[in-house]
Amino acid sequence: MKSKLIVDWNPTLWASAVFVSTFCFHTFAFPPYDIAELAYLLPVPILLWLFYKPPSSRIFLAAAGGAFWLSWLVLIFWLRHVTWLGWFGLASVLSLFPAGWALLVFWWVPRFKNRGFSVRLLGILSVCSGWVILECVRTFFLTGFPWLPLAASQWKRPVMLQVSSLTGFYGVSFVLLLVGVTIAFYIRHLLQGRKRGWQRFCPEFLLGIAVWLFVTFGIFQFNFVPGQRVPLFDVALVQPYIPQTVKWDASQSPRIMSQIENLVIFQKHIGADIAVLPEAAMPYPLIGDDSMRDWVEKLARDFGGPLLMGALAAEGPTLLDDPWFNGFMLVYPDDGLVPDYYQKRQRVPFGEFIPFRQALFFLEKFVPIGGDIAPGKSAAPLRLRMPGGEVLIGPLICYEDIFPSLAADSAREGAQVLFVITNDAWYGEEGAPYQHAAHSVLRAVETRRPIVRVGNGGWSGWIDENGNIRDVLISNEGSIYFRGSEVVEVSYNPQILREQTFFVRYGNWFVWVCAAVVALFLLVLRRAPPGREEEAEWERVGRMKINIPKR
Repeated sequence: MKSKLIVDWNPTLWASAVFVSTFCFHTFAFPPYDIAELAYLLPVPILLWLFYKPPSSRIFLAAAGGAFWLSWLVLIFWLRHVTWLGWFGLASVLSLFPAGWALLVFWWVPRFKNRGFSVRLLGILSVCSGWVILECVRTFFLTGFPWLPLAASQWKRPVMLQVSSLTGFYGVSFVLLLVGVTIAFYIRHLLQGRKRGWQRFCPEFLLGIAVWLFVTFGIFQFNFVPGQRVPLFDVALVQPYIPQTVKWDASQSPRIMSQIENLVIFQKHIGADIAVLPEAAMPYPLIGDDSMRDWVEKLARDFGGPLLMGALAAEGPTLLDDPWFNGFMLVYPDDGLVPDYYQKRQRVPFGEFIPFRQALFFLEKFVPIGGDIAPGKSAAPLRLRMPGGEVLIGPLICYEDIFPSLAADSAREGAQVLFVITNDAWYGEEGAPYQHAAHSVLRAVETRRPIVRVGNGGWSGWIDENGNIRDVLISNEGSIYFRGSEVVEVSYNPQILREQTFFVRYGNWFVWVCAAVVALFLLVLRRAPPGREEEAEWERVGRMKINIPKR
């Protein structure tokens, strides 16, 4: 008997289904929800809609673009703790990129879905490449904010991330899209009725599964073979959890310093070699305030080992003069504060500087320090002296770990381990720290360097060079949001540490390959547009009703 299936839905039902499913797949694949497998399904509803009931561009953009916009509103809902207007505006900007990808799909898919296999394959690769190119553009657009690329959904699935050492996170996003697109083609293949002989197989789906198997259980499988690991150091991760409402309150400074001192000294008694504190941990600048420097140097002597910490540096003649830097500093018990320190390279717009300050002078009140924080220039690693020899560390401050190029620069300069210090306490006890930590996992695999990560209120822990989360600071109640500290042993694989990954050496080469694929696809479409028979076939398939035999 004949039965109406999804191909017979009216336009309103199709639009509603695509809106709801796209929103759910894009939102719940990411932390803190972490249903990572939903990322594979992201393109399926959109493609099925274009296969069977192609809508008008207005309806399509309202459904697909609206789903991405609502998804970003939910994903960065934590930003409202800082600015409601910024939350709404940033979600709108972030949604433009997947919405732009949806428009590309709307234009491309009808032009290749019924062509020969070679053109279909090129079209599928172009659909995936388009997403990658837009993710790359987001890394640089308006100072850049590559928050939650599709690859970040796999931060707890390290087997899926290993291709990042070759391609950067872009390769992971590409494979996720490729599997999803080929699933859509397979569903379409099944709905077209029974096939005979070789026609029973869907070549697109076989290709997608083959690529997925290759990049997950193929050439990178060796990374998960147990090997000899060498201890690097025992590090005390100090998480003071200083509320933003009191962090810069001078009357609260003695209490803050006392809490930090207690956390640091306690961890020395249980065997820490070094202690790491989060971004801007001190209530006053460590460079430019002699009393603050004296107190920290005394703390290092009492601790009996190196302190690694985030602190502000006032390099001007007085505290009121520029330049100010957001720094990562080393303090030794014998030599005190090391003059050479890391200066944050990627500043937070409207938090540490005002873009286009002359034109937007009226926004100065949004910058917590009177003037702009100056940008650092160097990715040179800091030399951490240990009893067993020097360890070269590459610091990343605040949201610098969301930028793959910054971590790659540090690894290229010789960093053996990356340290990420941040302060996500601005954003409440919601999803921001988990989402932020997902980027550190990507950076670990891209550079094949262990990452030690300390947040003011969480997420703190360490990640090995294969993206495995080895330790996370968790309270007795199972929460990452607490004041405390813990000693963890950081180790490494000496064979991997001696090498630089393909991504570190050659950067965003994969994005250029994706751009070439898209250019070739557009050239093929221009030189060989679909014929009338193919156009008729599109319409016939779109109107067909599926025969479902009774059981």
